[in-house]
Amino acid sequence: MRGAFALIVGGGLLLGGTLPTQLPALAKPAGPVGPAGIRTVVYDGYEVSVPADWPVYRLDEEPQQCVRYDEHAVYLGVPTTSQHCPAWLIGRTETVSILPVATYGPSAGTEHFTSAAGMLSRPRGVVLQDTSDHVLQVVPLADKSVTVTATYGGDLPLAERLLATLRPAPAGTPWSPSSTATAPSPATTTSVAATVSMPAVGAAGPAPATPAPGVLKVSPSLPGQPQPTPWQAKVAPPPAPVRPSGVAPELGFDTCAPPSQAALRAWRRAFRTVAVYIGGVNAACYDGNLSASWIHRAMSLGWSMLPTYVGPQAPCYGYGTLIRPGLAAREGTAAAEDAAWDAWRLGLPARSPIYYDMEAYSWRASSCTAAVIAFLGAWTREINAKGYTSGVYSSLDASISDMQWATMVNWRGFTPPQAVWYALWDDRREVNDARLRWPRGERSKQYLGPHNVTIGGITMNIDTDIVDGPTAR
Repeated sequence: MRGAFALIVGGGLLLGGTLPTQLPALAKPAGPVGPAGIRTVVYDGYEVSVPADWPVYRLDEEPQQCVRYDEHAVYLGVPTTSQHCPAWLIGRTETVSILPVATYGPSAGTEHFTSAAGMLSRPRGVVLQDTSDHVLQVVPLADKSVTVTATYGGDLPLAERLLATLRPAPAGTPWSPSSTATAPSPATTTSVAATVSMPAVGAAGPAPATPAPGVLKVSPSLPGQPQPTPWQAKVAPPPAPVRPSGVAPELGFDTCAPPSQAALRAWRRAFRTVAVYIGGVNAACYDGNLSASWIHRAMSLGWSMLPTYVGPQAPCYGYGTLIRPGLAAREGTAAAEDAAWDAWRLGLPARSPIYYDMEAYSWRASSCTAAVIAFLGAWTREINAKGYTSGVYSSLDASISDMQWATMVNWRGFTPPQAVWYALWDDRREVNDARLRWPRGERSKQYLGPHNVTIGGITMNIDTDIVDGPTAR
């Protein structure tokens, strides 16, 4: 469960010590790496050593740079609300970010890292680890308002070695410039470019319930730390889909990073539903916009939401963190626990849907299909036990077809979700596919893949959806 943070103490940060002249195996390719393969990055009074081929981005100089966790990079400064991220990103690998203390790392609320750091009176060198989202974070340093965060994929030791090189920079050392490397932008990774001109959608809905207060997610084994409210005890029976009957399908979109409030206000003239990544080990974009107050303000503007969690992928998917077939059901339960915690922390109302993002895979691999079915069945049972509605996003020819087949044959251990959100890029704004057995009111469709859309002068790279299934509202 995401509340299980581990403390890594000792072997720790070289604050005030000497920087190693060599960091074996620091770069991703196998084999030793000498000083020529390492660069020192300096920012806001601290320096850290990273592989020389990693790009470095100064976010104050490149405000539209997407902070993405699916490729190696170093990010310096505060990510802006106007970053341009491709909609299709997924996966998490090793990255490093040096941030002002008031900001925070991926998939966590401000109340989490700032409160945890203020509460922990430990020597410098303490690192917090989020094993659910693959994040390491140095608690804000005692003599400087700096937070250093590392993400990791399959190479936790690399992330640990990177943080082990952190130390104060010599006085007067200039900050590192931005990299000359060019990261892919939405314009170069999209298949379609468009400017939307559509009639306004319906009036804003009722304001949501008051968001739940922030809760520290810390290990119960740490002495002297208060424990979170036992939210597990405040659950409803397994819920039914929450989309009101008789409500017409809504036009929606999904993108990698949470849109800014300015974007939500401008885009409300064309869309009513927005998908939001609330967490997961394969979430690829910085989610610094996301908080309980963000959810509240967006709903107050009339937005409904498709809360989405992107955890381990099918064993045959190919990259990122994958489901381990022998542990598929256990991992599905753990993912649901973490997703429910995220939903609760963000103040999403009870019975809200949480959609699991299971990307397309080779359905011909029977062992892969079996693992996915076991994982998603456990996901649904645990999501329901926590008082939320279970949904699954996937390609129509991947998890959606496999779940439908498993339901028809009464696959042992499989519990179907209450809602599906399927990808079928046929550019048809309807959800009448005859192959689906889920009824209307329980299905939504991603009918157009990544493309640029500009509304009110604000451009985002999105997928476009027609939403006729449950939403959070």
